[in-house]
Amino acid sequence: MTVSLVLTSATLLSACGGSGGDSDSEEAHNHTTIDTDGRLAVFDPGASALKFLNLDDGQILTSIAMDGESPRLYASPDRRYAVAVQRGDDRVSFFDGGLYTEDHGDHMHDYAETPSKLSLTLSDHKPTHYTAGESHGVVFFDGGTAARSKVTVFTDPTLENGSTLASLDLENNMHGVAKLIDGHLFVTYRDSAITDTTLPAAVERYHLDGSAFEFEKRYDETCPKLHGAAANTHSLGFGCNDGVLVIDLHGAG
Repeated sequence: MTVSLVLTSATLLSACGGSGGDSDSEEAHNHTTIDTDGRLAVFDPGASALKFLNLDDGQILTSIAMDGESPRLYASPDRRYAVAVQRGDDRVSFFDGGLYTEDHGDHMHDYAETPSKLSLTLSDHKPTHYTAGESHGVVFFDGGTAARSKVTVFTDPTLENGSTLASLDLENNMHGVAKLIDGHLFVTYRDSAITDTTLPAAVERYHLDGSAFEFEKRYDETCPKLHGAAANTHSLGFGCNDGVLVIDLHGAG
């Protein structure tokens, strides 16, 4: 299934395509299709733990201790993993919901395993905005007085391998945002001359070349005190204090 729900302290995970896992037991091969409503990852502040609920029967599958502030929870692009963002702790953690599908050549094989925490942790300064496209998850780190902003991109397959896909270090810090659409990264830009706010005022475009980002252009149109972005299949919009900056995703340039 491909249903997702993102709340302040919960995210719904489901069994979508992807590979992974080492379970090759005879019992597993006798049951290649799993019919499930998915699993819900919920943070319990009283127990300081991330709990995974089986939506088929409401039972708690496992409870994983988490220190630090209460996280904001999101789903990975293919909804296998829970993404836990703790801005005040400079940390992004990942948890495997345990539902995935593996291609066995002559058939697709579903797995339902115990949820677990990945060893991968992103520890850059002030992770704030997270966006998920069709296949990429993007984290924008605001940075601070002693750290520049940074963008880190991952996919479900890279998370399975315990790694990210690519990162981009920006010129300075800002309360910004980034969107990855059709291989192009649209990311905010703040000129160092802007000192009265950490909000950016322009947008740059890069293209993803393997595991690195290559600069393409900075748009001439400004967007004072830019905050937030949204996109559909045709347009990408950034909120400005004087209106909305809209980029035509199908227009030349």
